[in-house]
Amino acid sequence: MKRTFLFLSLFLAATLRAEDNASASVAKLDSSAAIALAGSIPLLTVNLNNYKHPANPILIAGEKGAWDEAGIERVAVIRLGREDWRMWYACLGKRHSIGLATSKDGVCWTKHPGNPVLEPTEPWEGTFLSPSSALRVNGRFHLYYWAPGHVFADPKTGKLPPPMMKYIALATSEDGIHWTRQGNVDGRKGAVLGPEPPGINEHPAVGGSGVDAAKVFYLPEEKTRPWRMIYTAFGLHGQWNGLAESDDGIVWHRTKAPVANYSGFYTRATGDHHDSGQTIRCPVRIGSVWAGLSYELDSRDSAPMVGLSLDRWITLGRRTLYRNQAYERGSLHPWSLEADDEWFYLYYSTGRQSLGLIRAPKRSMHQPIVLWEKQAIEPAGAQSMLLEPDRTPFALHLTSDQDGVLRLVAWNPATQAWLELDPTPVHAGKLCSIAPLPTHAKLRLKFTPKQPCATVSAWVIPQ
Repeated sequence: MKRTFLFLSLFLAATLRAEDNASASVAKLDSSAAIALAGSIPLLTVNLNNYKHPANPILIAGEKGAWDEAGIERVAVIRLGREDWRMWYACLGKRHSIGLATSKDGVCWTKHPGNPVLEPTEPWEGTFLSPSSALRVNGRFHLYYWAPGHVFADPKTGKLPPPMMKYIALATSEDGIHWTRQGNVDGRKGAVLGPEPPGINEHPAVGGSGVDAAKVFYLPEEKTRPWRMIYTAFGLHGQWNGLAESDDGIVWHRTKAPVANYSGFYTRATGDHHDSGQTIRCPVRIGSVWAGLSYELDSRDSAPMVGLSLDRWITLGRRTLYRNQAYERGSLHPWSLEADDEWFYLYYSTGRQSLGLIRAPKRSMHQPIVLWEKQAIEPAGAQSMLLEPDRTPFALHLTSDQDGVLRLVAWNPATQAWLELDPTPVHAGKLCSIAPLPTHAKLRLKFTPKQPCATVSAWVIPQ
């Protein structure tokens, strides 16, 4: 089976490289071939939960009295250069505005002192802006956002209030700080995409509530309409994703909906779009194939998905992102994906009004999972984040500048308790390795130094 899978993957990769037009070649693949090809993409084959960054959460609410004191909502991130990362993020609270943060490594972020940089000022926006996609094209920043906010069921009666009609909007800037709204749809300044005419499920006449969460790409190699948008539409009985195209990023033309299996018309009817359907999150092109996450509204978990083209997506069906760390609560929403030469940087909400980071492998599934990175550990000891070996055996490596004791702590599902395994001595300045790790479903490291304080790094390598 492994040999057959490897042959199929190599054959497909060679076939795709031979095509002049990568997008057209992928579109010709059937579902089984696409799934086989997805098996060679690390982002789609690893358990992303294991790659949560040890510095999480990487962006938290501002201090009391700050404009973002209520916490962080959705974000849009772009990487402009080796040490030039930009993030536009929305705050929670009564007035959802958008602020800017910058970083040199995609991990440590500095909030712009003049935040917020974009606030709701148009009547149709209400008090809510939410960024979903950021690009820099021909020297100009393009920030796509949506407004106004969602409505939710009354906690006492369970009834939904009338929906607020959502539109996708665009603002442009030369510096990422001072913004000008573009477009005008249905008399709404800044709006570039709204509900289709009556007869389409997202229209208010048939119980819909508009569109939001645009993920926009500029593909200069495309001969016509180089701007492409995956958007989310809201109908009476569920959510689905559609595709739109544009010549200039302002005037958009719908081309197909739904674009993913088991979304929209394929989901069960609940009467509440918050509990039915899926949305495509963090789409990215890897060679000639597209990859992303399917956020499942029924389970509030995310699964990997592969796109044969931007208008044809398939969910692979295994959970890859869900709550499993102490700093997380509720559902985890993946928002934005960027990359450097080695890693994908996936930014997600932790469910606690803060932002988390997943640094996932880009080149190979054997890239290391970092558990501690020069972590200062006091004599009382410290535990690492939770690790899930999943279907792959791991090798553990640890270094410390002080002698100490390493223990593996395993979860016992029978007693619903953590158990410490036999200790392993660690010697200062020497590499401590354990391979393979025990095949428990959940593991943590516990390190206790013999001296007052130790600086420790630990990582695991999927075998």
